[in-house]
Amino acid sequence: MKRSIKKYLNNTKVNPYKLSSNQQEILDRQINQDNRLYIEAEYIYKDFKKKYDL
Repeated sequence: MKRSIKKYLNNTKVNPYKLSSNQQEILDRQINQDNRLYIEAEYIYKDFKKKYDL
């Protein structure tokens, strides 16, 4: 699966765009947030499967 994602990303065309100053400020605040506030998606998925016996 990782190969197909890499292949897709390599074949996609990236179009540059300009952010407004407000958009850039919001993005900067999100990037600089504490990583301890986030939970890995894989952990959530495993917990969900375990909780509901899937």
